[in-house]
Amino acid sequence: MKIVACQTPHLDIGEKDKILELFRKSINSDIICFPENFLQHEVTPKNYQSSVVAEAKKFFSFSARKFGKYVAMGSVTEKVNGSFYNRAYLIGKDGRIIGHYDKINIDRTESWKSAGKKARVFKTGIGSIGLLICRDLLYPKCSASIAKQGADLIIMPAFWCSYNSRYPKSYTKMFYKGKEPREVDSLVAARAIENGIAFAFVNGAGGDKERKSLGRTQIAVPFYGTIARIDGNESKILKAKIDISLVQQAKKAYGFG
Repeated sequence: MKIVACQTPHLDIGEKDKILELFRKSINSDIICFPENFLQHEVTPKNYQSSVVAEAKKFFSFSARKFGKYVAMGSVTEKVNGSFYNRAYLIGKDGRIIGHYDKINIDRTESWKSAGKKARVFKTGIGSIGLLICRDLLYPKCSASIAKQGADLIIMPAFWCSYNSRYPKSYTKMFYKGKEPREVDSLVAARAIENGIAFAFVNGAGGDKERKSLGRTQIAVPFYGTIARIDGNESKILKAKIDISLVQQAKKAYGFG
């Protein structure tokens, strides 16, 4: 499986040329992945626009069909039946939406959103894929539940920050010491190895005075841990080839299943 993870800053849905350029750069891949909420900068219940979400789904479906590849659209904040969810979509190469996942572990910065209930696995022509979002990385049971459903790969859109003015001081003081927290490096590799699955952590890029993305988008596989990573938070794409046979080998070697 050839995967491309796009570590990109927040974009406006009107900046379609920039998004299409990312698709062009991933021309030989099977699937292209995007970060959490990268099309909705600082969305709130007051400034939420359903038209942005509708246009995003339409555009990414079109792009999936045009380029003939699967798309993990990242996540969007979406209002459904009066409640807001942080929702990630998986789109088939025919442009049809295969399924979605609602973020289960909501943090204090998005307490106005409703938590999802269950993560599912979607069978595709390139393997069985599960979706998680950002903070779910901290909770081993989330990845384990997907692995038990037979997933080959977990894709995790994120906007994991090294600094956020709304984070607890107990976390932000680690940034002020001049060292960026890099817990994701350990966690991504651990989730892949402990569950015998491939794992794609797709983080945002850049930031502003209120928050700074950690970046460090990375791909991990069983046995070997992280096999590709962006060592920074610049706007960049990460390409990797995942040997899905490692998943079956890991299940046999470690007795998973």
